[in-house]
Amino acid sequence: MELLRVREHEVATYLWGEGHNVLLLHGWNGRAAQLGAFVEPLVESGCRVIGFDAPGHGRSSGTQSSLTEITRAMQTIGTAHGPFRAVVGHSFGGICTAVALQEGLAAERAVRVASPATLEWLTQQFAQRLRLPTPVVRQLNRRSAKRIG
Repeated sequence: MELLRVREHEVATYLWGEGHNVLLLHGWNGRAAQLGAFVEPLVESGCRVIGFDAPGHGRSSGTQSSLTEITRAMQTIGTAHGPFRAVVGHSFGGICTAVALQEGLAAERAVRVASPATLEWLTQQFAQRLRLPTPVVRQLNRRSAKRIG
């Protein structure tokens, strides 16, 4: 394990194998170890696998995180270990992958596993759990779209 500095966070990063770089990104409330089943087959096929615990997750510092912080961590890892043959993002990690690629993360391919297609679905789930009124949900979606694009 190595720690990479991403602004105020120390991001726990894990490396296995040699060859083409493949980045793995877990989902919300997860950690890199949850994608461990991908490591051995990728290494055996000639890949160098890079996994990380997103800011506020696993062994990385912090108690909170956001899409912006996670994509910033992906960019930093890309500078240190990229470019990537592929990025594999699970769940919320799939959304982060799409945004990071849009913002210039160097990767030939992306695989999104069980990832919502839009942020609106996530905000709807969040709003239902908190029983937020419809006008608040609309405002949340507008602000998210404005901030993230």
